[in-house]
Amino acid sequence: MKAFFKWIRGLPPVGLRMVKSAVCVFLCFWLCSFRGDDSTPFQVVLAGLWCIQPNLDGSRVMGWRRLLGTLIGAAFGLVILPVELRVWAAQGEIMGYLLASAMLIPVLYATVLLGKTEASYYSCVVFLSVTSTYITDANPYLLVWNRTLDTAIGLAVGLLVNAAQIPRRYRRDRLFVLQLEDALLGEDGKLTPYGKVELNNMLNRGAQITVATAQTPATLMPPLRELHLALPVVAMDGAVLYDIRTKTFLHSYVISQAVTGELNRFLTGQGYHHFVNVVMEDMLVIYYQDFQCPAAEQVYQTLRTSPYRNYVHGEVPEGAAAVYFLVVEEKGRMRQLRQLLEEAGYAAELKLAWSEPEEFSGTVFLRIYSQNATIPHMLEYLQQEAGAGRMVTIGTSPEADVTVPAGQPNRTVKALKRRFAPFFWEREKTKLS
Repeated sequence: MKAFFKWIRGLPPVGLRMVKSAVCVFLCFWLCSFRGDDSTPFQVVLAGLWCIQPNLDGSRVMGWRRLLGTLIGAAFGLVILPVELRVWAAQGEIMGYLLASAMLIPVLYATVLLGKTEASYYSCVVFLSVTSTYITDANPYLLVWNRTLDTAIGLAVGLLVNAAQIPRRYRRDRLFVLQLEDALLGEDGKLTPYGKVELNNMLNRGAQITVATAQTPATLMPPLRELHLALPVVAMDGAVLYDIRTKTFLHSYVISQAVTGELNRFLTGQGYHHFVNVVMEDMLVIYYQDFQCPAAEQVYQTLRTSPYRNYVHGEVPEGAAAVYFLVVEEKGRMRQLRQLLEEAGYAAELKLAWSEPEEFSGTVFLRIYSQNATIPHMLEYLQQEAGAGRMVTIGTSPEADVTVPAGQPNRTVKALKRRFAPFFWEREKTKLS
């Protein structure tokens, strides 16, 4: 029973696009009732639904594409129709069909000359409907006109419905921070279709949205590449501020050059395999030595295929300042390392983050950062750079301004939407039950 309710909660919500589609269909049918037999309701509805897109820009593009294709196809159809009628009468329907098929070449070529090849499909559909469906009617020219008018009416209704918005207040002066793990991504590690559409709609309306995570930019890029993020994201547990559009590191908190060298020699001397992550000219370079730990080699073989990770087998250059160290070991050896780091004073001087990734069973990851490398610290910097008057964090952590259930990314997006674009009559909330 619990699994059933979990499945119910995980279902995508009924989106506004679905509601608009139903409204559009009703309005199209309603308008067709005034035109009587001159209208073909099915054609009007198809054109209207074609314009119900996730955003208004997409609606305009699709509407114009459909209208242009209809006009090109109808124009060629009207030109060739008299010739085809004579061919049908004199030489039979096969020759008429041959003529119609041959005329597809100039129809398609016209879309090329106009630089509108994306309208070629609709041009062909309308042209063939004129030359093969309407040719037997008593007045095919009138039917072509009605077909074009039906399309124009449907497109107009679709555009108007898709442009309709319930009045909202847009809070563009706030910085909204979304927690990536458990809150924004689904179990498959991807954005949901609903989340992608709604987030992009908010971003297109000026929402200042960023993402905070302990992951590296290499892990961030695949799920976020389709978002229109204008602000950089906070990655590596607050160690770096990364712009996923330009693939540049805008700000970072690194371990000093001296401590980087000391810690590298200390871990090597104690026999712990580690990866040293260094940012060099907007590129993350990961230095490593010969593998003595099977778990570390497994991690390397799994992650090295990413185009955003650059592994170098060799010594860390002198004077390099590491963003973080990654130590990979089995649990028993990692307990010993914790004690060694405390005795050497590194546990007090640096930030240690322990984790046990599910995909590497029995293995413990230790990430070692500068003490300044924290998500709150980096977010304060980003808030100042963005000029945001207030920051609102949304995630599963109890410290978040808005707490959301883990594993329900659509609720995270809904919570964001209610804070960024509330209805005029809504009061501001701070917690989501």
